[in-house]
Amino acid sequence: MKVATILAMLTLSLSALAQPPELSEEQMQRMMQSANEMQACFAQVDQSALEELGKKAEQLETQINSLCASGKRSEAERVALKFGMEMANSEEMKALRKCGEMVRQMMPPMLFKTDPEYREDRHICDNG
Repeated sequence: MKVATILAMLTLSLSALAQPPELSEEQMQRMMQSANEMQACFAQVDQSALEELGKKAEQLETQINSLCASGKRSEAERVALKFGMEMANSEEMKALRKCGEMVRQMMPPMLFKTDPEYREDRHICDNG
């Protein structure tokens, strides 16, 4: 719930900065309604399940780092991809994507530019 509240406040702040100062009352009301809907969306996400996913991710990070250090790059990549697929298909992540779309609609497009450092050919062991 803390995360949802922080995200809602951040989104409102950034949205307010991105909007021209002469917002009509109707535009302001729509923006507030969207923020409330977004906050309600995040509130429905199972926080304990997210915490469990976070713990599992930390455990797998340790395992992946160990595999990378041992030169087992293919196995490290397999473990990372398997967990990534599990996360992507989890109900919690589906719910977060739905809420995230609300955030995306409220934010100016310029904040979602692709990171030029990103390369699809990077290996999990080559992070950092």
